[in-house]
Amino acid sequence: MKPLEVAVSAAIQAGKILFDSLGRLKANQIKSKQLFDYVTKVDQDSERIIVDLIRSNFPTHSILAEEAGEFAMTDVLRHINEKLIRRHPHVFGDAEISNHEEVSLKWEEIKRMECEDSKSLLDGIPCNIPALAYSQIIQQRTARIGFDWDTIDGVLEKVTEELEEFRKAETHQQKVHEFGDLMLALSNTARWMGIDLESALQQANQRFCQRFSCMEKISHQRGISMNRLSLTQLDALWEEAKSLLADSHDDDP
Repeated sequence: MKPLEVAVSAAIQAGKILFDSLGRLKANQIKSKQLFDYVTKVDQDSERIIVDLIRSNFPTHSILAEEAGEFAMTDVLRHINEKLIRRHPHVFGDAEISNHEEVSLKWEEIKRMECEDSKSLLDGIPCNIPALAYSQIIQQRTARIGFDWDTIDGVLEKVTEELEEFRKAETHQQKVHEFGDLMLALSNTARWMGIDLESALQQANQRFCQRFSCMEKISHQRGISMNRLSLTQLDALWEEAKSLLADSHDDDP
């Protein structure tokens, strides 16, 4: 996921929480969804416009919250300023930190100290975010304290292990359980390789739709009804569509 998409996701989540408290969640979800769908497709010039839209949304939310007697823009800015200073003692204080990993560890340590009611490293993660993103976040957090594989080999071996357990599952409930474990292992693999799961699946969905649409177009041109083709014939048509789309992409400037 691109940095801008991450920012939009954060803005969406913040907006959902705020509008939920103000009774306007449904309308905001629609606007946020439209904004996120757009930002994944825009060029650099359009990104500036979207950043302006996101920036203008925060004052609007703050005004609505102030009218509801919840908080004001000055409260938001003060909180952000105080948090940035407090969580970066190596920048604004005398703490000595030598690498990015130590920065992350210090950040989490300070967060836990701030949240006296928080008893777990996994507390504070919004429960309504997509499961794919949630799985990557929880494993990223636990990795910060060393609960992680030493190399990618261990991660991939875990995927193989979970796949085998899924194959051996007998009841439906067992299959659901093992499939979830397999998805979690794949999520961890993606985290290790710097792959955003949601973005990867979206791209795979788009490729599938493009290829199937190409199959339909080929069938229509040849006067063939796809529902009369065998699986072998459909598979051959799929491979033909893949090849045609790959060639067309190679011709792109």
